[in-house]
Amino acid sequence: MSGKRQQKTHRVFEESAQLRGKFTLRNTGIPVETILILLDEWGEDLTRARFPSLRDRDFDICRTIAAHRMPDRPEFRKNGPKARVNILFDENIPHTIVEKSLNKISRLAHVSFHGLTSDRDENIWRYATDNGFHVIVTNDDDFLKIAELQTLKKLGDADKASDVDLNDQPLVVHLDPSIRDPALTEDACRKRIQNFVKEAERTPRRCAYILMSANGLRYGPNADGIYQKYIRGSLHGSPLLAQLPEKPVFDKAIMDHRGIDSLAKKFNFESFAFSREPSWQKFYKRAYAAKQRALKNDP
Repeated sequence: MSGKRQQKTHRVFEESAQLRGKFTLRNTGIPVETILILLDEWGEDLTRARFPSLRDRDFDICRTIAAHRMPDRPEFRKNGPKARVNILFDENIPHTIVEKSLNKISRLAHVSFHGLTSDRDENIWRYATDNGFHVIVTNDDDFLKIAELQTLKKLGDADKASDVDLNDQPLVVHLDPSIRDPALTEDACRKRIQNFVKEAERTPRRCAYILMSANGLRYGPNADGIYQKYIRGSLHGSPLLAQLPEKPVFDKAIMDHRGIDSLAKKFNFESFAFSREPSWQKFYKRAYAAKQRALKNDP
């Protein structure tokens, strides 16, 4: 786990024992199915009277387990029956958001119910990519770096930035500290899920990630914006940058190669191959020649 995590989810599925093949709440021995049936028939007050140790969040957990793992339950059937986009919530997002945000157009899941509790961020990214998740919702900054790193790798193989396809990697939705209170997180995500779906479905997708705050959504950079972000800081504002060809150039004299390789190492991704060709000298000469032409034509 490379990013900081918030408090662990209480008695979630992966930490639960299994009693005779049935899911149970941890340290209670009570089958989840039994609690759900009582909730259906009696409601929360009578179920709580039958099992005084249960709390409201235990009921939420049972419904969330049903939405993930119990096809015969209505919660499961309500979880994206016509889903066009699969959304994975990171460990630092309250798991109760799944049960409280069920909708027709997106299927919701939480990492705690997929054996990923306390796992490294890059492993969660790979799991999401390999298992058809289109969106990752998190408040962990490292997912922004992973999204940028994966975009840079695509740029290295592209003829131009506009050719990079971001639709084959998860869209990261990053929550600002202003909405990291569990209640605010749930409310904000419920209101914005349709926006997540719309951006994930956009072809071509316009950004690698979305930044969400109490004031709304801010769309992050596209592929070219990410490339520009990793150009050496000392070159920003230089007229030489205007001489770069449309094809992204991964040259040590141009890119922050140490920073990029440091990120690749941090997340156990393959290192980048930076060009050793004297491309910077070529760009300098091109810029110098353009300047001389301008001076010559200036009356």
